[in-house]
Amino acid sequence: MDKSLSQSQNSVTMTRSTANPNDPKKSPWINAWRDAVIGVKAYSQCIQLSDLRGDGDQKLLVGSNKKIIAYKGANLDWEAPVLDNPIAVATFYSETSKIPQPNIAVACESSIYLFKNLKPYYKFNLPAQTWTKEELLVWNQVTPDSVSEFVNAIGRLKEENVPLSNKAYEILASNFLEKQRELISQAKAVL
Repeated sequence: MDKSLSQSQNSVTMTRSTANPNDPKKSPWINAWRDAVIGVKAYSQCIQLSDLRGDGDQKLLVGSNKKIIAYKGANLDWEAPVLDNPIAVATFYSETSKIPQPNIAVACESSIYLFKNLKPYYKFNLPAQTWTKEELLVWNQVTPDSVSEFVNAIGRLKEENVPLSNKAYEILASNFLEKQRELISQAKAVL
């Protein structure tokens, strides 16, 4: 069934098809993320398009579920495990060669993993961060029922330019209450 809409004297006609989008014969969209088993959940900072092999073909690079995955179209092209869930993924060129291949940098918790030629190359551990008295005071007052107050207090500290821990920034970046509760309980376990 088609619906048409005409406007004024120009008689502009717009047609919208109401065909079933799940019917592969009539749908113009490729259902690349149809596999329920794949379980990819990533934020925008963990998604990158890059020519990983230097062949001119862009691959979708995704950091999710303690691994880095590269897709060529809807197919898995490359995969590498990391020790924690990725926070960010970036590609960069460190040297010039006839066939340029980017290096992959993956940030996980307090480490940065570097992949060169799609192989693990180097792991850089960031130095331990000291917690300020102001942030520790807020952490000591948090309970499972006071997550929104905790997030507001940490946000105020950020606005006051108080140096914050990585966990505090991760909690501020999360928009989901359950995820924030989980991150708070993980951080309180090591305090």
